[in-house]
Amino acid sequence: RQEHFYDKISIIVQEAQKEGVPVFFNGIGAEGYDPEDERYIMLKEALNLDCVKGISLRDDFENLCSNYVVNKNIEVASVFDPAVWSKKTYRLKNIEKKDVIGLGITRHKLFGDYGIEGIDREFLLSFWKEVALLLEAKGRKWVIFTNGLKSDEDFAEEVLSEIGHGEKLPAPAKTDELVRNIAEMSAMIACRMHSN
Repeated sequence: RQEHFYDKISIIVQEAQKEGVPVFFNGIGAEGYDPEDERYIMLKEALNLDCVKGISLRDDFENLCSNYVVNKNIEVASVFDPAVWSKKTYRLKNIEKKDVIGLGITRHKLFGDYGIEGIDREFLLSFWKEVALLLEAKGRKWVIFTNGLKSDEDFAEEVLSEIGHGEKLPAPAKTDELVRNIAEMSAMIACRMHSN
């Protein structure tokens, strides 16, 4: 529904089929299904080609099994999101926790793009300001961070301006910078799944 990978996935899987290259999808997400929508049709056709050997899914497993995968030769499994392995993947050791709570800001249109009404720019500006002030009232330190996406960064600057004080971490240029930033926090409140 929100990500536009269906056409690229279709092209790649079709090429793999032509070349006899086995395809495995790991830790993917499934967002609904509409048998009348070209995007879903293209994705379903690609996922059922004989070159596809296995699919692991991090969410909506029933949707994948009942609407997408009809090729009984494809192994399907429900798994955690790969982000849960970040500590091992990035070999994080001896991380010194800071006494700070991270506020993970996303673009203000994120919720509306997923059909959630009422969570718009004004709501989020007020929400994040209230969270920051509540934390301060409890004697807690906070810091704003993003995953580095420009639209997230832009809105994070707006949030910091709305609060009127505080700190925002620099946008991470590499994934290991984001993982380290998160690992150093004592806790966080975040909107993006991968931050959590």
